[in-house]
Amino acid sequence: MHYIYVIWNPKNDEFYLGYSEDPWKRLKGHNEGDTKSTQGRIWELVYVEGYINMKFALRREKQLKEGRMRSLLKKRIRASMVSE
Repeated sequence: MHYIYVIWNPKNDEFYLGYSEDPWKRLKGHNEGDTKSTQGRIWELVYVEGYINMKFALRREKQLKEGRMRSLLKKRIRASMVSE
């Protein structure tokens, strides 16, 4: 499987969107400083989409990184994190 994932840093309210074949293992790498752009912060996995085809997953990642789609995704994630 191929995954698009979003991790969130609650301290700074930052989001990071990426692609991985194992987002749970990738999260561990982010938290251990394996990725320069996310070093020094603790992240939580807050969103995952799975795809059988890598081509479709990478296309979706690109789509979600565009301005409007990115803001809609962040809004959707934030809404899902609010407890009633």
